[in-house]
Amino acid sequence: MNEGAAAWRQTAVEAYARGEHEAAVAAFREALALAPGDARLHFEASVPHLALNQLDRALEQLTESLRLYPKNTDAQMNAALVSSKLGDTEGARHHLEAVLSLNPDHVQAANNLSVLKIRNGERQRALHLLEHAVACDPSHAPSRHNLAGLLHHLGRFQESEEQYRIILETDPGDETARFLLRALSGDPTAQRQPPPVAYVRSLFNNYAETFEADLVEKLGYAAPRDLCRMILAALGPGGRIGTCLDIGCGTGLAAPDLRPFTDTLVGVDLSPDMLAKAAARSQYDRLVEADGIDFMRENSGADLIFGADLLLYIGAPGPFLTAASDSLASEGFLALSTESASEEEADLVLRSSGRFAHRRDSFIEEAGRVGLTLITCEETDLRAGENGVQIPGDLFLFRKQVG
Repeated sequence: MNEGAAAWRQTAVEAYARGEHEAAVAAFREALALAPGDARLHFEASVPHLALNQLDRALEQLTESLRLYPKNTDAQMNAALVSSKLGDTEGARHHLEAVLSLNPDHVQAANNLSVLKIRNGERQRALHLLEHAVACDPSHAPSRHNLAGLLHHLGRFQESEEQYRIILETDPGDETARFLLRALSGDPTAQRQPPPVAYVRSLFNNYAETFEADLVEKLGYAAPRDLCRMILAALGPGGRIGTCLDIGCGTGLAAPDLRPFTDTLVGVDLSPDMLAKAAARSQYDRLVEADGIDFMRENSGADLIFGADLLLYIGAPGPFLTAASDSLASEGFLALSTESASEEEADLVLRSSGRFAHRRDSFIEEAGRVGLTLITCEETDLRAGENGVQIPGDLFLFRKQVG
């Protein structure tokens, strides 16, 4: 690097350190004009663009840096990050694989690539990456978490439990690991405790890419369609809903069935990645990233609250049912699906899957206590489980009592 370029680079570095990101961009531009073939300079020039969220420009600088020197693993990692943020999953995969070809023991690259593989349904490949990552660095918490979660999803519960115990030995305050360990071990103290919000958000962010293909095409999930059939029967010919809150809307799976008889359709979900999929449908009037119970507490006058499989990830139904009843307009409807607990089980059961099951009779009683009258209840097979066995469930339609 010549003296002129080095001087401008120093100016850029100092400006960035002061938080003057625009000035840093301008100084790097001057430096690059004098040293356009400097790979490190292009890499460094990408940094203030990232700080300004100028992702396209950051990627341009990273791409040029890698053209000049493709062995820079830091540049490859940043290019993977930017590509992912831009929605270019294939580009992110390419850069992460490039890192691993240069350094097979790069733990962060292996972990990040495993996430992409999980989202693409390549679970065995993801498993190999994660096992290698924790072997290389047993203290790398993200890899350990992802390994535990993947083993859990694959039904390898004993191995998953072992991983959660290792996580808690290192970090006793990890609420996600503690919740899932309790689910796997059948700890009765976990039955009434809701899952950590961070766990639910992460679970569905990772599931967004393959959610519909897995749930509908592979597992035969049809609860949203069946709930809408029940609603239409209750409304009668020509009946319509003014405002519907689709709580836990996910990718918007219910939207095609709700939209034809709904004037205003609002989707609420914790997962931004799920909401991005829902937005692509262009069927919601509004999409909100929020906790469903909090949102209902702050918004009243809904004519229908819709929650397909939502309570599987909430647990004790009282707070949800109370918020729903308060949010509904007089004679408004509440449509829900739940996994069923048998008559011999407790009214609320935390399964080893990490999902909650509800006993039908106690659930109906709980709804009645907050002014919700049962209109229809149907037993159903919600979907196939991880072992291929059908998971029994219930479809409920309640109506808020007048007065």
